[in-house]
Amino acid sequence: MPRSTPKESVNAPDAGGPGAFSQRMNRARHWVEQMERQTEDLDQAMEAYRQAMEDLDWCREYLRKARLQVEALVKSPD
Repeated sequence: MPRSTPKESVNAPDAGGPGAFSQRMNRARHWVEQMERQTEDLDQAMEAYRQAMEDLDWCREYLRKARLQVEALVKSPD
């Protein structure tokens, strides 16, 4: 009997292309560094925060989906 595989759309990480995770992490680092610079422009700091949180949320979701996929593979019968 063929081994059942989890649905791709549910458990597979949304890759967004090769290197997407590292690109998003690097972008988040960039935004954090921009916030850490001494600036008096509150609007600029808030935009950097918003962008960093968006990228970090994407990375968290990517890792969550990857973990679920690994767990499904580990639990599946041989």
